[in-house]
Amino acid sequence: MTPVALSPDHPDYPARLNAAPGLTRLPTLTVLGDRALLQANALALLCSREVPPRPPFTAEGLLPLLVTSKLPIISGFHAPLEKACLAGLMQSGHPTIQVLARGLDGLRLRPAQTTAIAAGRLVIVSPFSAHQRRASVALAQRRNRVMTAIAIATLVPYAAPNSKASALVQALAEDGSPIFTLEDSETANLQALGAIAATPQSLAQLSVTKPSH
Repeated sequence: MTPVALSPDHPDYPARLNAAPGLTRLPTLTVLGDRALLQANALALLCSREVPPRPPFTAEGLLPLLVTSKLPIISGFHAPLEKACLAGLMQSGHPTIQVLARGLDGLRLRPAQTTAIAAGRLVIVSPFSAHQRRASVALAQRRNRVMTAIAIATLVPYAAPNSKASALVQALAEDGSPIFTLEDSETANLQALGAIAATPQSLAQLSVTKPSH
């Protein structure tokens, strides 16, 4: 499958991204896979690299919540917990959108990714030009802003206080974007920003929200 470039005026450009309040410059997206998935009510997954070493901050604890939401999951899948969730989502056949912090050129796909893309279960997106062959902290921050703008809401299992993830959550809260987290004493900083407890019931409500057009 050949990647397709979506400029902001393309009819398949994500509607929510076009209306995002936190982006001063809309990126051209390079998309590999069924781009119709970008118009669905997707749930962004964002997490700090290091999380408390106990449940519920594990893929085993988080995956049932993601899968039962019936929402496509959009993430960079870069932090360890995000990566572990990606493996589980791929195995279960759950619709998934992976947003890279680099260009698509030179990307090597695993056989499971190729199969999932062909089946319409996986879309890989880059908001960067082809010459960006290596991820960086700055590109990851930009990527996270883009993926949360595409999503209908963001699930943050854990964000360390004073971290880049926590700063993004604060920005999302200021923009009025829905934020979910896990109900735990370790997420008190996120709850103070307005994040609400993620439950199968609360996430299920997002699936019936009318998509943006």
